[in-house]
Amino acid sequence: MNAPSAPGLARHAIIAIRGARYATTVSRGQTQRQFDPNPDAEYGQHIYVYNHLQKNHVVYSLKKAMNNNRALDQLPFNGKQTKPRSLRKDLWAPLASIHFPPGSGGIGLSAYQKLREYRRRHELEWDDSLMKDKDGKVIPKKKRARQLCDQKANSIADMAAVLERLDEKEFAEKVGLKGQGTGVKVEVKWSDLLDAEFAETWSENVIHDKLDTAKNDRAFETKRQYPKRAADEAKRKEKAKKKKSDARILKQREREAAEVKAAEEKAAAELLVEELAGVELVGEDVIAKQQAAEEASVKEGSHKTTL
Repeated sequence: MNAPSAPGLARHAIIAIRGARYATTVSRGQTQRQFDPNPDAEYGQHIYVYNHLQKNHVVYSLKKAMNNNRALDQLPFNGKQTKPRSLRKDLWAPLASIHFPPGSGGIGLSAYQKLREYRRRHELEWDDSLMKDKDGKVIPKKKRARQLCDQKANSIADMAAVLERLDEKEFAEKVGLKGQGTGVKVEVKWSDLLDAEFAETWSENVIHDKLDTAKNDRAFETKRQYPKRAADEAKRKEKAKKKKSDARILKQREREAAEVKAAEEKAAAELLVEELAGVELVGEDVIAKQQAAEEASVKEGSHKTTL
């Protein structure tokens, strides 16, 4: 039995560390609970398509979170430095997402299988156009490898072809696609709507829309579910609503009290005015009587004087 040498062990350890740098470190169940906004959705109802920003690799996923091993298994080896050792999140961005109606998870899984098969055939079955250029010269290996890695346009055309099979009532041959000819409605959301023009035609059962992304357009938008936080938020909203209602009732009561006080002050003012008016009338009568009495006394004194 030959024991591995120390340099060999060190080399394997370095490779393992480099390969695990960008690998998924959480369990599959934890990944689903953390990133899947609708954990009750049927498996295969949604298909997420990722695109490599430099080499235009295309990876299909049934979850929003890309799994390192499963994603790398979809990429073939087209030459030296054509297949990454591990995923780098800063080099992958959402290309599109395909959404099937509820209860169509089986159709989604079949479409997912066909998309992967067609993409693999594009990568392995290619004609002489990738061997020689227009002048008949042999294309260098690096350039041919880059062309084989660029599967963005082919993948979009495959999406249009697979979804068209679902709407096609009469077809010459079956390709093993579940739900073929059922006309099921499918919604395709694009990170860039202009990417849909890579396909020549789209069937009528496909609805196109803009994809909502997050984190600088590098990830699908995810609304995480936190039951306790949702309950606390509901309580907070209910408390704020009750506080607002109590403030409105208190303000209404203050307004009514102010109106009652204003009415009482007005009534008191009117009563005071009436009392003052009565006092003035009484005073005038007293003065008139005094003047009349003085005049009468003056007349009596003048009459006595004449006698």
